[in-house]
Amino acid sequence: MKQKDKKWTRSQIVGAAIGIAACVILLPLLIVNLILIVKSFVSADEVPSIGGITPMIVLTDSMDPEIKSGDLIFTKAVDPESVEVGDIITFFDPDGNGTSTVTHRVVEVLREDGLQFRTKGDANNTEDRTPVPAENLIGVYRMRLPGLGQVAMFMQTTPGLLVCVVVPLVLLIGIDLLRRRRMEKEQSSDREDLLAQLEALKTQIAAGADGGAGAANAPNQTANGAQADAAAAANRTANAQADTADEPNYTADVRANEADKPNHTSDVQADHTADVQSNPASADTAGTPAGSAK
Repeated sequence: MKQKDKKWTRSQIVGAAIGIAACVILLPLLIVNLILIVKSFVSADEVPSIGGITPMIVLTDSMDPEIKSGDLIFTKAVDPESVEVGDIITFFDPDGNGTSTVTHRVVEVLREDGLQFRTKGDANNTEDRTPVPAENLIGVYRMRLPGLGQVAMFMQTTPGLLVCVVVPLVLLIGIDLLRRRRMEKEQSSDREDLLAQLEALKTQIAAGADGGAGAANAPNQTANGAQADAAAAANRTANAQADTADEPNYTADVRANEADKPNHTSDVQADHTADVQSNPASADTAGTPAGSAK
């Protein structure tokens, strides 16, 4: 069975691209966001994380140009003793309400009154007023996704849930249904082709069987014809022999007829002589034409 050429239409390419984008970008964000929301409700006093990785949304430009407002950054929980000068850390603000977080660079490690970190924003002119205790450390900055922080914030709103959750799910379901229908059509077409090939094969097998039967009957027909010809020849031979046997009888009959001819001639001559002797006048005029008699 020949394979058919499968060509994608423009609409199918666009739909596939949208589905891939939704899977690669929106779904991971949705999963991460849902996990963080659930953890924030379960452990209100802790920053929600996944496997020690904490996603954070940057709200200010205090770390510009390294980190900008609207970026989505990821920090990893580490041992405070491993933190060095120059590291960018995320921590609970010691001057805040206990839940606000800040991401700044470490400019000094203090150990006089316990392990502490003096921090400063790259875009700020002065250092942070209060050193950060080691217990306030959340993690060390590892990477950022520019601008995705704004998308994450938008996803937490009702319109964001509709656009980033409902619409992608509907698109994914629609693409999957279209793909399934296309596969069903192709399978149906393949089945029809296979059935047609099977019917053609059956026809060929039937034709071959008829030809074989004809070939098998040919010797019988030849034998019957030969036997009939032999019987006819035998009949002709018998008839010829019968004709040959009748020829002596026919010859004898002919000879008997020839023997009777002298007797017949003698009878005719005797009768004629007797008539002449009894009637002489008749004898005179017998040879004279009728027109010359007087």
